[in-house]
Amino acid sequence: MNKKNYELLLNSFSLSVGAEIARLRRDKGLSGEQLGNLIGVSQQQISRYECGICQITTMTLCVLLRHLEVSLEHFFYRVAVGIEKEKPSLYAEFECLFEKDSDTLSLAIKQETYTRFE
Repeated sequence: MNKKNYELLLNSFSLSVGAEIARLRRDKGLSGEQLGNLIGVSQQQISRYECGICQITTMTLCVLLRHLEVSLEHFFYRVAVGIEKEKPSLYAEFECLFEKDSDTLSLAIKQETYTRFE
């Protein structure tokens, strides 16, 4: 894969991750500022993550998901479902990373429930 194609795929993936972060934040009734305060970043940085302008680090994503009470598995499952629907070529490129046939994940997504952190 050449550098240009890699950057396009990376940007598309960042947009999909950001869209899921935004959806989860809104579902919790939080503003960007409130979520930023919870995880120690500015509202502007939350906006950059949600718009796919900046890539979120793994640690920041884990802290964010902890506050939103969502597991990594469910988060990336939702990202995969969104990518498959909205960006089939990106999904095809990374299909090996998305194991969507897990009964547990399928049931959780269908019921719109998430594994809570205890």
